[in-house]
Amino acid sequence: MAGVFVNNTENKLILLLSRPAADGVKRGQIYELLTAGVNWEKLISAARRHEVTPLLYHNLCKFNLQKDIPPDTWRLIETSYYYNMRRNLLIWKELASVIKTLDNAGIPVIVLKGGILMEKFYGNLALRIINDIDILIEDIHINTTKDILLRLGYKECVRTRSSKYYENYQTEFVFQRLLPGKINFIMEIHKAISGARPHKIALPNLWNRKQENILYRQKIMSLSREDMFLHCALHLRRHIRRPVLKFIVDINLLISGSLDWGYIEKSANENHIRNTVYLSVYAAKELFGTYVPQNNVEDKFQPRILTKYLIRYFLNRNAFLTTKLWRGWLLRIFLFDRMLDIFVFLWKVCFLEKIICDKCLGGLSYISDSLRHRQEPLENIPMCK
Repeated sequence: MAGVFVNNTENKLILLLSRPAADGVKRGQIYELLTAGVNWEKLISAARRHEVTPLLYHNLCKFNLQKDIPPDTWRLIETSYYYNMRRNLLIWKELASVIKTLDNAGIPVIVLKGGILMEKFYGNLALRIINDIDILIEDIHINTTKDILLRLGYKECVRTRSSKYYENYQTEFVFQRLLPGKINFIMEIHKAISGARPHKIALPNLWNRKQENILYRQKIMSLSREDMFLHCALHLRRHIRRPVLKFIVDINLLISGSLDWGYIEKSANENHIRNTVYLSVYAAKELFGTYVPQNNVEDKFQPRILTKYLIRYFLNRNAFLTTKLWRGWLLRIFLFDRMLDIFVFLWKVCFLEKIICDKCLGGLSYISDSLRHRQEPLENIPMCK
């Protein structure tokens, strides 16, 4: 395996520095790599691709290694950190305002993924890059929530799809607004934590298990730690064709604390996502050395031999940062828990959903992937002096 993929200095540095607390990392490890000869253009490119540049800045400062970085490169890293801090502060302010408005209308809201992770688990708004904010709304409140966002100045980003598609398959609705500083802000309303791929995710006690958090004097509701982990695992599966290290950092933070693995096992079995859970735990363990009791992973979520081999072959620490698209497609196929699920997926998603219900592919104002999942180009960000 080691002969196929190159475990280079840049990859080693990114994996060491992409931890909010840098637990178990020693200054000498990083300094040794910095003095071994680094391709800084390659490192910055990979860090931006995996959305962990602010973490690099945070940990290089923590270990007082700024002077060991070329000045021009350091300015790029520093600029990315402070730009992300400013952007996230504006996003947080906007999120708090929206939640307050919805709360006044009697609509309960659960904040998903980055919106809650960046403060509750990262402990610093600047450390996690946020491409959009996801909120979970009960189905009966979806239309009212959409009307409220429109009154607040948001524009809905829609595709011209059949009414049957919206009725049977639509689980998220995307809204867009321009914040001060010409920051493109995207808010996604979800009525489920994941679409049916191929099975609907059923977590019947999800709303009862929600947790209340007080962040910056604002009451914010979040998923329980276990449900948050399941949601992040499903999100990683959704993007496994081009996995991003940021998602593994999220999962690493969640499983580093106490989790009810019995609840996770029961939910994984009922929703046919055992392989997805195994993938998530293995990736955190392999890339960051996260401690996970062996019986929880090897015994409870053991995948088929071929699936286990592919996960370990494609997502090991030597290969993850350079994963190719075809590998991700192949791995996605083997993440189905049962062979039957592959055929159900092809029938429900590729045929019924995409061909029968989604007849019109042209968009009115559908948000593009380049806006949803890409950071601001460095040349458009004012450089730090």
